[in-house]
Amino acid sequence: MNPRVADLASKVAFDAADYTWFDFTELGDHADEELKSVGRQHGWDKQMMHLDQFLTPSDHMAVIQPAWPDIAFTYDKYIKFGGYEGAAAMMWTNDGFNSPLVIVTEKRVRVAGSEDDASEGTNVVVHQKLMEASKKSGMAERDAMKLYEDACISAVNYACLINLRAHTTEQVVTAHMAKGMEFINRKRRAKHQPLVYSWNTIELKPDPQVKQPYKGGTHASPARHKRRAHMRRLSAGGFTWIPEMWVGSIENGFIVHDYVPDRELTKDKQ
Repeated sequence: MNPRVADLASKVAFDAADYTWFDFTELGDHADEELKSVGRQHGWDKQMMHLDQFLTPSDHMAVIQPAWPDIAFTYDKYIKFGGYEGAAAMMWTNDGFNSPLVIVTEKRVRVAGSEDDASEGTNVVVHQKLMEASKKSGMAERDAMKLYEDACISAVNYACLINLRAHTTEQVVTAHMAKGMEFINRKRRAKHQPLVYSWNTIELKPDPQVKQPYKGGTHASPARHKRRAHMRRLSAGGFTWIPEMWVGSIENGFIVHDYVPDRELTKDKQ
């Protein structure tokens, strides 16, 4: 498990295992330019999208981004809390505070590459303590809301970038089931006890031709895990969207994935 993810996952108030984690803290400034470039390439900087229409790799994901390394951002394509139902992006502190610092709920939002600040934004709720701290630092309430809204939407956009460039990206498993885990689960299975889940870190690299050495294993049904949503290149040309899905058998255990991208997300450096 990625140490940064492990550290934050142990401190946030939400259930870390319910989310697919993405750690973008090692990416440089080129990632922001990449986001804007993709937005302009697809013409999304000229249109408005709803929060639940973003092509996210997971319906429930947690993101760590460069400008906010000690904060966890979550995205839920559909969530219910209070009287609200719909998509939401949230900002969480790392001290176990049981409520999100910021909630961005479903309204029309402009995606990466937008330069029009006059467009209709999202509904932003900032926790009173964070707003008070922001005002004490000299920020106006409107500026604070815009800052936190942009941070939440930026986290979602970072994760979307993985999928928009998926055809140039190779997944490489860099962390595997802990030593002795299979032995432990065989004994637990024999006793009809719940299996222990493992946590894999998957590194996303830009070279689609990279070949990984054989690491052993069989063709037996894998443990239950989520396969992230992604763009798939069609043999006839173009791409199609493959939604997130559960795969594998729960009888073989349960695996939680988190992702860390290479510094260069694409083959062509910015």
